[in-house]
Amino acid sequence: MSITDTYTEEWLQTPSPNSIHIYSRLYKPENPKALVVFIHGFQEHVGRHEHIHAQLKARGIAVFAIDQRGFGRTAFGVKGSHHGTGYGRTGVDLQMGDLEHVTGAARERVPGLPTFLMGHSMGGGETLSYAARGSPGAKTLSGVIASSPLVGLTNPRSKLVRYVGGKAAVLMPWFSIPVKVEVEGLSHDIAANEAVLKDPLIVSSGTLKGVGEMLAEGDLLMSHHHKTWSKDMPVLILHGTDDPVTSHDTTKKFLDLLPSEVDKKLVSFQGGYHELHHETDGMQERVVNEVTQWIEAHLGSPAAKPPAAPEVVVSPPSTSSTEAAAAEPESPTAPVPEDTATPKL
Repeated sequence: MSITDTYTEEWLQTPSPNSIHIYSRLYKPENPKALVVFIHGFQEHVGRHEHIHAQLKARGIAVFAIDQRGFGRTAFGVKGSHHGTGYGRTGVDLQMGDLEHVTGAARERVPGLPTFLMGHSMGGGETLSYAARGSPGAKTLSGVIASSPLVGLTNPRSKLVRYVGGKAAVLMPWFSIPVKVEVEGLSHDIAANEAVLKDPLIVSSGTLKGVGEMLAEGDLLMSHHHKTWSKDMPVLILHGTDDPVTSHDTTKKFLDLLPSEVDKKLVSFQGGYHELHHETDGMQERVVNEVTQWIEAHLGSPAAKPPAAPEVVVSPPSTSSTEAAAAEPESPTAPVPEDTATPKL
């Protein structure tokens, strides 16, 4: 374990089968009032959210964040001590098992607090799926938070390409494919976008299994998982109205499909792109405020009396500007038809 002024680092080992070492960070204030378990998006790593996690810590909220299986430090490992998983080598069942283990590990390190699961993009879709599937760990959560979740793509891939990719994944699940990142659509912060292209922990690729199951799970949220959502599981979703990667409109439709008894809230950021945590014009600060206030409102019980329909809040542009940090891609392999290129999720 290593310690910085802001967080502690630790490698977790998941149980068999499919045991791996997962890189984690813990942001723990002196007297935390809540615990957030954070799951990043496709091709990302926890370092890209450090500024947000540090601000939550300053608000009295502990954050336990991991580099997911197949991404970041978990993918690359540490020579001589922690074997990496390989880049993009993941799948839905593996992710759900990791979430169960990681949520328990987080509670061991910060016990006795209301616990919230939060994810961004692909990680946002995972958090929604995890809650809907009703695993033992999910049933003890105080709420779920998702930013720009992958429920549907703004520009969906063709059914034919997805069908062919799915068949190929059965035979070659870990076959690496190039996955293009259109950094201009991540946020309005040019420096943060360009940092993606320079980050050694980001690679412009995925695997047939990882990409295919990621998209299929979004379909399942709309077709099935909303039916199994517990009426006692509150959910907050933050999404930019101009997100060119994951669809704001599909996210709203998903919330509409949840039972009317569910305490559900959508905060729409007017003009916001995909990465609200790197956005300008005060949106980044608004993310921290919305998350903090929602958590504080749900500390006492799993759900207060829920509204009959999702509350929709449109965040107007403000005047303050922010800066962001970090991330990069390079080195795809095995060419595939151009239509299979998937935006950063």
